Amino acid sequence: MGPGRPLYLFVYDGAGKCMAQGSTSTFVGTNRLAVKDPDGKPYIAEIIKLGKDAGKGWVDYKFLTRPTGGSSPRPPTSRPAKAGGLLRDLQIS
Repeated sequence: MGPGRPLYLFVYDGAGKCMAQGSTSTFVGTNRLAVKDPDGKPYIAEIIKLGKDAGKGWVDYKFLTRPTGGSSPRPPTSRPAKAGGLLRDLQIS
């Protein structure tokens, strides 16, 4: 991760409800557990499971890019971590 690269912080509860999302505020308050990437991978569910089971790790997934709407692989999300019943994660672009 180098200087000038965007970071996206997001927080979910254990059931998949978005509690905070740094780039898309409309997600806050919605359940996103079943959301899948363009390849059909339920990446939010995987991030939550990893955070609950191991406390940290990596999940690879693709994310739709703006403004083109195309998809691109994202580097692994970094270390989902449990904190007071919530899972926070940081996506590095």
